[in-house]
Amino acid sequence: MYESEIQKINTEIGRIHEQRKAALDAAEKNAKESRTGIDALGFASAEDRAAYDGYNAAEDALVARRDALVDSDRRAKAHEKVTAEFGINERQIEDSKADFRAQFEDMLYRGGKLTVDPVRGASLRDARNGDIENRALSSGTSTAGGTAIPTRWISLIQHMVEANPILDLVDSLVTASGEPLTWPRTATYGTAESEKAEAATIAGTDLTFNATRLTLSAYKYAQVVDVPKELLADSMVDIEALVLKATGVAIGQALAARVMTGSGSSQPRGIVTDATLGVTGSASVAGAFSCDNLIDLEYSVTEPYARSAVWIARRATVGAMRKLKDTTNNYLWQPSLILGQPAQFDGAPVISEPTVAAVALSAKSVLFGDPMAYLLRLVGGVTFERDDSIGFKSDTVSFKATLRADGGLKDLTGAVKYFQGNAA
Repeated sequence: MYESEIQKINTEIGRIHEQRKAALDAAEKNAKESRTGIDALGFASAEDRAAYDGYNAAEDALVARRDALVDSDRRAKAHEKVTAEFGINERQIEDSKADFRAQFEDMLYRGGKLTVDPVRGASLRDARNGDIENRALSSGTSTAGGTAIPTRWISLIQHMVEANPILDLVDSLVTASGEPLTWPRTATYGTAESEKAEAATIAGTDLTFNATRLTLSAYKYAQVVDVPKELLADSMVDIEALVLKATGVAIGQALAARVMTGSGSSQPRGIVTDATLGVTGSASVAGAFSCDNLIDLEYSVTEPYARSAVWIARRATVGAMRKLKDTTNNYLWQPSLILGQPAQFDGAPVISEPTVAAVALSAKSVLFGDPMAYLLRLVGGVTFERDDSIGFKSDTVSFKATLRADGGLKDLTGAVKYFQGNAA
């Protein structure tokens, strides 16, 4: 690649060698003829020494230039070999470098790790732990000179979970877009055969799916909060953080209500809606339950799910559960001794959920089961945006939080059961 230029430099170096030798010969002749004093190198005049030094400097510059070209030529040939072997070109390499730099800088800016795969998705727990993409948001509209601001995606997820812990217990999936997503609903798991002989026919029972599949859409949950600019400017408190928390709590409560009791008509299907009957209460007790009723409910749940099952009921109902005792007059309730851990009833955690029906005739007032049997679909994550232009006349700043989601019980094998008060 640089061979011709290197050859030219070598030729010039050879010419300088000849010139320098001629200069040395002339200097020696002048010294003999003049019979004057000479310096340590044998030069009789300053002119001869200057000419010699000039040739040396010229040669040094040419050698340095040649060495640089040789190194560049070596690296260029190595690059050509790599691109030839792997079938990539210079443009692809530069694009790859630019893409890597952008991703790396974005990762540092966001503090995240991965971009969400639209097929595989990611869990809500990953989101809360900061293991999936935090999206950059815009401040203001594009026409109003909006600028990029850091997302508060993870913080919103955390506040949503704080508002209702059921969101942290369900199985969740984050997809990049909101196209309808069809999910099969397990009806029976079937049975496998053990210790089969070689070449023997396998005759286990089949896994079956419910005839009605779960179709997940993307319903929007949102809140807008207007804050006076004076409050933002004068407050010693981080008002934006307070708004972030408030909107996260509001959206979390709204979504959790649908996760629990949604009808499935223009809204998600709730756990209560898709759960199956476990126990019916006794007559003439206004829908109330007994200790035996709840124990029967506990043991009505399918075995694999019973190990990670929880109790779900509204606060007043939980209060009634706390009063229940076994045959030895010991409370079945075990208060939590660990910060952040829920109390237990008969060895299983208790989740207080206000959207579950109160104790009443025919009411589904207590649930027991594994919330992981419920699939919550989030579309594109949660967004939190600020706009300084909408409230121009009122001198306010608008904050908007949005989320698109849908969900339903994906397992109908008895993963979640409910207690229902008697009708009479």
